[in-house]
Amino acid sequence: MIKLNSYTKEVEQEFLRIVEKIVENSIQEQIIENFKKYVPKKELVENLRFNQLILADYETLMQWYKNIDLPSMNQQILIQSKDSTKKKCFTALYQTYHDNYDKLIRQTIANEKLNVFLTRNSKTYTCPYCNRNYITCRGKKAAGAQLDHFLNRKTYPIFSLSLYNLVPCCNVCNLIKGKKPLSISPFSSELDDDSITFETFGSLLNNNLTVQIKPHENMTENVNRLRLQEAYDMHKDDLKELLELQEMYPASQLYEICQMINTERRATEKSELTPIDIRNMVFGKQIPYEEYGKKPLSKFKHDILKKWEIYD
Repeated sequence: MIKLNSYTKEVEQEFLRIVEKIVENSIQEQIIENFKKYVPKKELVENLRFNQLILADYETLMQWYKNIDLPSMNQQILIQSKDSTKKKCFTALYQTYHDNYDKLIRQTIANEKLNVFLTRNSKTYTCPYCNRNYITCRGKKAAGAQLDHFLNRKTYPIFSLSLYNLVPCCNVCNLIKGKKPLSISPFSSELDDDSITFETFGSLLNNNLTVQIKPHENMTENVNRLRLQEAYDMHKDDLKELLELQEMYPASQLYEICQMINTERRATEKSELTPIDIRNMVFGKQIPYEEYGKKPLSKFKHDILKKWEIYD
């Protein structure tokens, strides 16, 4: 999983403006007053305003989520459908609020569709859930990403329009996740380079080379529910190519190539290269943690090459 940083204040305010345009003032007030009833820790919601609900950071959202009295809330926001064969449905207030998301997703900001606007401003090019698929846009109205409700809106309609509950991701991850809860969001400050690691097992000689995801304890649920291990099982060929390069270009070989090239460069008074330059030509530049989202398989490649002591 790749970490997503918070949006800029300008992006947050543009998002809030659109939400406030869609949700009537009377609905805004009712939603906040209702929400306050379902959080026993009154200090968490005592002075809550609608704009704070919409722009609450991930940690605040999780505080509310963990303190909601869900049974009590469901008694109040769910009613029995007129069709006795169907499940309960939302009250008019929460159905309206839930359905406002469908209006929201159709909105534009500076002629950009909302999911295009948010994905572009997330500064990530690949799905933060899997780091396999590009989510870049193909024009102002051609989105490459879907917006996943991290806390699903069928269970928690109160968070339907909260900015940091919307994770730009690939359609595959969004489909597989569905309504299933995950343990941690890409917007979490807890995420770091050790949240998951990739390791290799087997060998080329025995034709049983595999990659294994080793999640930190708080990431196990995410890896399992997003089926990330199954996704990375498909990358045995990528692993094989890296290993073949590693065997063809050990550190000693990179040094010799560097010396040969520099002999010619000195003759033409060009600046000399270093073994790191040659390494980067062969394996690609080492991508820092903060930029994993710019290329597919960045984390996978980084961990494998670091284990083989090719990267620092």
